[in-house]
Formats: sequence, C-alpha cells, structure tokens
Amino acid sequence: MIGQLWSADEKREIIAEYEAARYGTKRSVLLRLGVSDYQVRMWRAARDEGVLDAGMSLRQPSRTPKRENAEITRLRAEVAHLHEELDRARKDVEDRQLAVEALGKATRWRASLNPS
Repeated sequence: MIGQLWSADEKREIIAEYEAARYGTKRSVLLRLGVSDYQVRMWRAARDEGVLDAGMSLRQPSRTPKRENAEITRLRAEVAHLHEELDRARKDVEDRQLAVEALGKATRWRASLNPS
C-alpha cells in the first residue's frame, strides 16, 4: 500500500500491534500491514513527542558528511589552541601589570627617601 494515508488512530493501532509482536515476528507484522519499519519508527517518535494527532512529521537529523566532520574536528582543535594562547596572553598581561605596579611603588618609595 504505497502512498497509503493513515489516520492517527490507525497509526496508533499499527504501533500497538507492532510493539505487541514478539521478537522475530515484527517484520511479518509490517509486511502484512504494508508499512515500513521507518514509518513505524517515525510514528512512534511522533506519538512520544505528542504530535501524532497534529499530523506533524518528525524529521531525523541528517548526518554530517565525513569531510565536514574532519573540518569540525580540525576547527575544534584550533579553537582549543587559540583558547590556550589567549589564557597565556592574559597571564602575561597580568604579570606585566603587577610589574608596573611594583615599579611605581618602588619609584614612589625612592622619591620619598630623597625629597628634592
């Protein structure tokens, strides 16, 4: 029954029959009813999300191609490296600020010893 339109109640009945079927008999249930396991998975997900009655379909997220996964991995490593550099730069700025403060205190102290 390709292109069959099922009502929400019919989908629930099919899901219930499929879920009640014993292991090893589920495929025969699908064949007898003329539905695919993909359809049942999608209907179950819609039922679990509470949108089966609304007639909405849930889309499964698409897979990321391997080339993009490699690029994502490379970029994550680069971001981690840049965060490490930023942390080092912040520490360096902090150290320099402490040194400037120490020099200022030393200069003021020395000036207080030799008032001109």
